[in-house]
Amino acid sequence: MMATQCNPAGMKVKTVQRSSVLAWIAAVVIAVLFIAAGIWQLARAHYKDILAQRYATLATTMLPAEPTRDGDGMRVVVRGNWLAKHTVWIDNRTHAGRAGIHFLTPLVLVDGRWLFVDRGWVPLDGRRSLPEPPPLVLGDVTVEGHLVTPAEGFHLGAGPATGRLWPRIDPDSMRQLAAGVPVYPAVLQLEQGASDGLVRDWAPSTMSGDRHRAYAVQWFSFAAIVLGLMVWVIRRRLFNED
Repeated sequence: MMATQCNPAGMKVKTVQRSSVLAWIAAVVIAVLFIAAGIWQLARAHYKDILAQRYATLATTMLPAEPTRDGDGMRVVVRGNWLAKHTVWIDNRTHAGRAGIHFLTPLVLVDGRWLFVDRGWVPLDGRRSLPEPPPLVLGDVTVEGHLVTPAEGFHLGAGPATGRLWPRIDPDSMRQLAAGVPVYPAVLQLEQGASDGLVRDWAPSTMSGDRHRAYAVQWFSFAAIVLGLMVWVIRRRLFNED
């Protein structure tokens, strides 16, 4: 009768190898996620740098036929007629630590489309009563400002728009207000200089790109720590344990 001998040392090696492989897979997955986060932060830094340069430039251009995400911050000049009666208030806006609203008014362009213009910020009083917007010049006007797509930097509220008070600048709400009239798919942040008492602090922070790069360094460091730790653990289990 033959006896089957078990090799505990061999079983231990196989167990260590299997656990080491699983640990490596987990470490690689986590490290890849950290690296992806770092790459995303670098992309955001590049975008913020370009945006800051566009806000700093004094050069203006005509309104492009269709905006692109790469055109955010572009300084343009447009002609049209204000639709003051369709002004809406954008809630949940702060400036210098104070709560307030933005006035959003459509401008009818020469081609008939509506271009919604963010005219600026005004504080709310303690009762949160909505202030009346400053009067606008009637007839054909020329205005300058920076183009921004509504999806970038405007989503500060939740829930649907109700009446003339909107929680955010929302393309669907703009199209609904236009009632079938074509809407230009970007918002114009009105240029500073008008003596209407509204605050127009549009330019992004000059340090925003550096902050994203700092976050990228952190994510890459996390990835290096994870991989380094797993190398240390696996080496210890393979060579230092009995």
